[in-house]
Amino acid sequence: DNNHLAFLDIHPLAEGHNLVIPKKHYPTLGDMPARETEAMTEFARYIAIHYQSVTRNDLVYMLVLGGKVPHAAMHIIPNYDNTFQYAINECISRTSKVDPLDIDNAYHVANQYRIRS
Repeated sequence: DNNHLAFLDIHPLAEGHNLVIPKKHYPTLGDMPARETEAMTEFARYIAIHYQSVTRNDLVYMLVLGGKVPHAAMHIIPNYDNTFQYAINECISRTSKVDPLDIDNAYHVANQYRIRS
C-alpha cells in the first residue's frame, strides 16, 4: 500500500516467508507511533489472509522479532508441516536451515504469492 512494503525474506524460514515494513524508517516497532503500528499490523494481516488462501494452509504466522537490520518489520511465514516452533527458533537465532532465496526461484515464488487486483 502507500505506507508499507511486503517482500520475500532473503533467508526464508519457509517458502513464501515475507517481511512487512513501513516505508518510513523506524528502527523498531517501539519507535513507531501507535496508529502506524496498527496500520502496519492490518497490512500484514491482509497479506497473511491472502497467503492462507494461496498456500491452502490453515495457519500463516505473523511474528514481530528484532533482527540484525535496524528497521521495524513483521515476518509473515506460511505454515508447512507445523513449522511454527522451528520458525520461532530460527527467527530468534537467524541461522536459517532453509537455503537463501535463489534468484532463479525468486521470480516463481514472488509470482505465486503476488496479490492481483
